[in-house]
Amino acid sequence: MEGVQVASTREEDLSKKRDCPGPEERALQIQKRLDYLEEKIKGFEGYDKLSEAAKERSRAYRKAGVEEEYDRLGFLDDLVEVEDDEERLASEYRENWIWGGLYSFEETTCIPSMRFTDNHPPPSEANTRTTVQVFSAKIVGLSGGLQFPIDVFGVIAARDSADRRRNIIFSRTRDNCQTITEQDPYLVLTGPSRAILFLGHVFIEVMLKVKGAVECEDKILNFQASELIYSDIWLSRMIDGSYTRKHSILDLTLGSIVSSVEATIFVRVVDGSLPGAFFVTVHTNNSCPSHIKESRVEETDCKPMLLLDSQDATVPVSSDGRINLSRSVVSVRKTGELVISLKAFEPSKENLLCNKEVVLAARESGRSSGLLQTEFCTLEINVAWSLISCFG
Repeated sequence: MEGVQVASTREEDLSKKRDCPGPEERALQIQKRLDYLEEKIKGFEGYDKLSEAAKERSRAYRKAGVEEEYDRLGFLDDLVEVEDDEERLASEYRENWIWGGLYSFEETTCIPSMRFTDNHPPPSEANTRTTVQVFSAKIVGLSGGLQFPIDVFGVIAARDSADRRRNIIFSRTRDNCQTITEQDPYLVLTGPSRAILFLGHVFIEVMLKVKGAVECEDKILNFQASELIYSDIWLSRMIDGSYTRKHSILDLTLGSIVSSVEATIFVRVVDGSLPGAFFVTVHTNNSCPSHIKESRVEETDCKPMLLLDSQDATVPVSSDGRINLSRSVVSVRKTGELVISLKAFEPSKENLLCNKEVVLAARESGRSSGLLQTEFCTLEINVAWSLISCFG
């Protein structure tokens, strides 16, 4: 009982400290955290080469962040090793990666999209498959002294049984960060580069970092290595993709698309010119076959995926009119349809100027096209369809 009483007393004392911290306690906890960070940063290669002015800016940046965290929470964790723990977990995952004897950890998938678009007839291993659809990814719930805006870099990738290499969903280098704000917390996705096969194990890997004033002050924003659970062979379903870590919550919106084919989308300007502010999005209507008695409405229907956001900048157009989309590969149920939309706005984005769409029925192979006509321009939408193999 004595041990229980001691533990209880300690918990009560800690609670009192957190509820009514005095100025001395505040200063003590802040200094302890700053001392820890100072020692950690000194161990980084290149620290000695920084000017004194740069070091002072770095200290001021750290102090402001630590003070903000204390004032918001009323205390600081004693476990200042949390940063080290995240780095250790990431390192251990990489070192113990089961496929390391066959592939380099950072290798990307060698399976292309449109693999069976022009195969008539397609090989026997090509078929409709259940796949993972990636709708969006956003950063929410910042903690640990972080505040919006933040500059984010790193990788989100999927690994499936067709090819254990990375199928990149998001990728940014430190010198090409994406600035994330509270008003616009969404990451600009660039993948997948081919359909993600949902057969056996599918792993989602996340390693996102926040850029610091200097490289040694970069923080792990979110690290995760998580297996998706296959749940339904009849209806397309949404998949929980909320990943909570020390500094953030990553809300990855995912879905499983059953009996699906792969669609690779191309957009070309054939007349006129693009408006200054516009979005190109796509969604699917994954029509459920009539022999299934459950509701025909599937959870993944009509959920938009952003293919391109002009961000009020001039979008490069090639000599033949092609637009380079941020992402172009999606999955569609073979009995469903693909809906590609263009929304154009005034520069302020307050007023919608046009909202046009083209609808294309899913196919197992070959190509289909349609025209998207607005008062500004005419876009030619081309889609290459392909069945999916469970082999690399």
